[in-house]
Amino acid sequence: MPSQALPARSKLSKGGTRGKKVKVWSAVLVFLVLAAAWVGIQKAKDIINGRMIPTAEAEEGVIQRGVPVTVLILRDELVLTAQIGGTVKEIAGEGARVRVGSPVARIIPVDGVAEGTARAPGSTFELLTPKAGTVCYHPDGLEGVFSPQALGELNWDVLEQVENAEIPPTGGGTVLPGRPVAKIINNLSPSLLFTKVARDDPAGTVKAGQSLLVEWEDGGLSNAEVITVRTQGAEVGLVLRLSPGDNLPHDRRVAARLVLERHTGVVVPVQALVEQNGKTGVMVLGKLGVSWQQVGVKARLDGKAVVDGLHPGARVLLNPTN
Repeated sequence: MPSQALPARSKLSKGGTRGKKVKVWSAVLVFLVLAAAWVGIQKAKDIINGRMIPTAEAEEGVIQRGVPVTVLILRDELVLTAQIGGTVKEIAGEGARVRVGSPVARIIPVDGVAEGTARAPGSTFELLTPKAGTVCYHPDGLEGVFSPQALGELNWDVLEQVENAEIPPTGGGTVLPGRPVAKIINNLSPSLLFTKVARDDPAGTVKAGQSLLVEWEDGGLSNAEVITVRTQGAEVGLVLRLSPGDNLPHDRRVAARLVLERHTGVVVPVQALVEQNGKTGVMVLGKLGVSWQQVGVKARLDGKAVVDGLHPGARVLLNPTN
């Protein structure tokens, strides 16, 4: 009876089984290594997110250095007066832009106020503007005293007296004949600002011809140029010329901030900056852990820095060398 090769096939079968087992265990080992790495990364993130290692988020923002001041605004203004006495009813609202000849307000006669006028009973009077500009119902009686055209004739002592004086509005409500109702502001003409700062203040060192930003209480900004500087004792008086625009407050005296330095971009705490091999960077927390990323520092102010080379939303480590 011829012999058969069954034993040989049996050995090959066992060898193939052992090979498959090795591959399975290798795959299991790789999986365990990857799982352990993933767990380690998650624990690291948990530790960081749990504030054992403090972090901060990079944000699009602004850093600036400024000085709070009170300013007097000097501008090209025309006062509109009542031709008859009565109650003022606005036609063009506060801050509205009007053309030459446009009606600004209507005056309705009131008993005891409109006496002596030649108007027929029950008639009204429309107040028309002889020039274009922005309507303001807060005239203060100083429109002809302080104006850009009279800059060369300004008396600094008078300016300082007005700075400390009460300036009540005179328009609106019920008016007598000849009294101010509103004023038209020419916002196409440059306005001037007068303010005083301490001599040892950062703003006390500005020079004529220097460019600044003025930030208003509502967050609006105006470009300004210093045109006159007067130092007297411990104070410095400044006159600034503003670029034309409609974003100025209508009041004569307002709170503002002189911005001496301003930078915009991606902002991170200075604590996040770290030096490596003579280069500046930050330690960024990502999906796979923490990595160093080089950045360019544009400016540093008050513990914050504006940087290039980093996206908003990136989470950076604080005090990474500690």
